Amino acid sequence: MNEQDPFERLAPFIQAFIYRNRWADLRDIQKKAIPAILDTSDHILIMSGTASGKTEAAMLPVLTQLDESPAESVGVLYIGPLKALINDQFERVQALLKDKDDIPIQGWHGDISQHQKKRFVQKPRGILQITPESMEALFINRAGELRTIFRDLRFVIIDEMHAFLGTERGQQVLCHLQRLERVVRRPIRRIGLSATIGDIDVALQWLESSTLFQTRARLVKESTQEREIQLRVNHFVIAAETQGYNASMAPEAIGGRQVPATRDTLEEEGEREPTPPIDERVALQQEITDYYDDLFTMTMRYQKTLIFTNRRNKAERIASELRQRLAEQRPGQDWYFVHHSSIAADLREITETQMRENNQQSCAIATASLELGIDIGHLDLTMQVDAPHTTSSFVQRLGRSGRRGKPSRMCFYTLEYMPKEHQQPTELAQIPWNFLQTIAIIQVYLEERWIEPPELLSMPLSLLYQQTMSVVLAQTELLPAQLAQAILKLTPFQTITLGEYRLFLQQLLALDHLARMEEGTLIVGMKGAQLANHYHFYAIFANTQDYRVLAGAQEVGTIQELPAIDSIIGLAGYAWRVFSVDERKKTVHVERAKGVVKPNWMTRSNIRLHEHIMLRLRQVLREEKVYEYLSPLACERLTLARQLATHSKWLQSNVVKRGSGHFVVFPWTGWRIHKTLMDIFVHKGWFPNHLNHMYYIEIRYNGNTEDVRKEFRELSTQVPELVRGLVQKMKDFQLWQGKYDYLAPRALLEKAYIQDMLDIPGTMQWLANCT
Repeated sequence: MNEQDPFERLAPFIQAFIYRNRWADLRDIQKKAIPAILDTSDHILIMSGTASGKTEAAMLPVLTQLDESPAESVGVLYIGPLKALINDQFERVQALLKDKDDIPIQGWHGDISQHQKKRFVQKPRGILQITPESMEALFINRAGELRTIFRDLRFVIIDEMHAFLGTERGQQVLCHLQRLERVVRRPIRRIGLSATIGDIDVALQWLESSTLFQTRARLVKESTQEREIQLRVNHFVIAAETQGYNASMAPEAIGGRQVPATRDTLEEEGEREPTPPIDERVALQQEITDYYDDLFTMTMRYQKTLIFTNRRNKAERIASELRQRLAEQRPGQDWYFVHHSSIAADLREITETQMRENNQQSCAIATASLELGIDIGHLDLTMQVDAPHTTSSFVQRLGRSGRRGKPSRMCFYTLEYMPKEHQQPTELAQIPWNFLQTIAIIQVYLEERWIEPPELLSMPLSLLYQQTMSVVLAQTELLPAQLAQAILKLTPFQTITLGEYRLFLQQLLALDHLARMEEGTLIVGMKGAQLANHYHFYAIFANTQDYRVLAGAQEVGTIQELPAIDSIIGLAGYAWRVFSVDERKKTVHVERAKGVVKPNWMTRSNIRLHEHIMLRLRQVLREEKVYEYLSPLACERLTLARQLATHSKWLQSNVVKRGSGHFVVFPWTGWRIHKTLMDIFVHKGWFPNHLNHMYYIEIRYNGNTEDVRKEFRELSTQVPELVRGLVQKMKDFQLWQGKYDYLAPRALLEKAYIQDMLDIPGTMQWLANCT
């Protein structure tokens, strides 16, 4: 490659921008990406930490090429996973292009007006920033204009690429990239940006995937010098929380009208008898107020903090609890903000703006909505309540703090709830699994820098339906052979045979989602048109039918269930009284209030732990190592858990007897083998309930421990037959994995379930080697 100083190779307007903004130097990843993009025709995967300058690493050389050789259409297509991320990047890139009228930048998603889109299409140039859903809409609604819009497209930049890998949405993006190549009839360079990818080879293969062209993908990675990491894990053993909690009144700027509080404190229950000493955890038990007080103290100690939770309800409650404590200490002040997918977009933007204000104390309480690269400025500390679901999520959240050369700081809070007075907890219930999962995830990253590899769906039937309908809508009508040629050559569908696709099309014809013309061509049927003509069709993920909550003209957010008139609901960390509902328009009108609120969202747990995490969790229980990041109480709790696990012999065998005919199975394996085992046990009539504990499986079996192991060894050779039998007995809805799976033929649903949800070879091996 050219050995010239990377800065000297950049376009003059970019150099001027760097001087004007007083950059001390280009970042390491930028210096490496510039020659890789300018001197090769390869696809590029840019990997570096959060806030390390990845966007500029791609944009600076890409814009340099556009400046030297202007494109006659859109020159750069930027695909982002979130509208908020696109809006954030729009501002950053627009500042870079301030004096470059010949390289315009245009956002394209649901919040952009049709007037702006129409004006851009009339003279498509520069950079187009888009979501996968809006890209789908382009293919369907502007099929005839695609070649004009993209005929001279040079680059596609995929931001936060890890958010797409291993997901059906990522496979949708891959379909778009390959269909786009067919439109322009030449290769288009792809640049992926990510901070956390578990399998580099899979990511490079994803970038290389093409139905027409072979282009190599190469990795550009920052130097191994890493930020200092400072961690703390606090564990709280507490009584179970009540569902309702007190929420304060929203400021007038949000709510407009207000009503007096009907209740502003939780009703006190009668005096309770002291909890009997039923297990050793009692000595460690604290009050729920201790936990919230500790959270509050941490947010007061640092100027900029971000609290992550895994659930929206928990984010809402934390915000309410912290606001109450702030009101006691500093009346009239409020610097706590809630940020999750059910908060209105403009309120989320207020949170992002407040977090970017350098001289203002602020704390955001968020779900994964702030996990990706939305700019919220410099953070002093991130906090995580409950265990992160993946190592990838942990690394993303950790990376939100520690910019400008400072350490990345993260403080964990894991909670363990004691049973009610009259309940005697089982030994299994006395293990703090959430706490142990947190330690396991931290350790695999600290020791190995390990991150989960993406798991790709082999039969994405929901996507198969969407892309089939999308292609037919774009082309108006196609012969079955032409449609098969267009669809089955797309990488996500390469395992689907021609015979299986023929069966799929026959099903859509029977359901009137497709119709056959006299000359044999296929068009969209009446039922298909009803589904595809709605904007929800563009998204491959399922859409929830939520109710919009309005405080005057201000949208506060959405909730899942229609509330009763005069009830108090919680949203954005505040209390609201419902005074009007419109079920037809799905709107709820509220006014500011105080009172006790209850959860608004029912969340189904869909945690899929990798085998590597489970094995490290077992090692946490086995080893005597003291982890320096644990608080003193957390250290004591870990010691108790290790003693109980050793005493109960859970670490010596996969099968442990708990009572007459009652056994607990510890697979210590990944989610797919765990699910296969559970399905088999249900099929055999051994599984007493359908609760999935993730960490273990309880079974009923008439015999002793050796009888169970012997039965398992005999079952090991029968797994394929057992799986076929149990899948055939399952109801259709139990086989659905995606949004449109209900439209797929039963035979394909069964095959997809077996291939993508279960692990037959792994289960056979586990049963044969069970100890």
